[in-house]
Amino acid sequence: MYGLYDLITQRFIYIHTNPSYLKMIAILFSSRYRLYTCRVDCAKNYTLNIIDNGVATNWGIDFQSYTDPVFTAKFDYFTHIHEVEKLIELGPLPPDEIILKDVPYIQYIDVLWSELENFVSHPYDGYNNDIDSVYRDILQMPFKHPRTKFISEHILSIIYEEYDFEIAKEKIKNAFNSYQV
Repeated sequence: MYGLYDLITQRFIYIHTNPSYLKMIAILFSSRYRLYTCRVDCAKNYTLNIIDNGVATNWGIDFQSYTDPVFTAKFDYFTHIHEVEKLIELGPLPPDEIILKDVPYIQYIDVLWSELENFVSHPYDGYNNDIDSVYRDILQMPFKHPRTKFISEHILSIIYEEYDFEIAKEKIKNAFNSYQV
């Protein structure tokens, strides 16, 4: 189990089983936040359901035992995975905390990315109707097109460049619509 950790709020903002996905999110949001990928299941006090995305922002790490990696020319900030020694329950973030507005954006990207991966793997199967998604209206893929690499890159550039979640959703929807066959 891995978590995306924000150094400013000193909280986890998203939990996922795939560290590669979290590294991608850290890169996409690198112009806004400094996010670390952390392995949370190696913490001394970790239990199976102690932390999930419903309460991720309530948790931090024990900074007394944390050592920041030494940055060198060869250090890759995005591929380094920090091992957490101890999780600390901190309580909820104030509702006006800026990073909280991006948590739904990250959740949206998670659903969107799994749908894109499905599309890249099976470009002629279209949208998987079995996926129950809050964002079903955006993720309807009424197209079957072999140029999947281009659309994936286009969507990643939208996510990287667009700070406003609602505008990003509209741009992504328009990108999908432009690839209809």
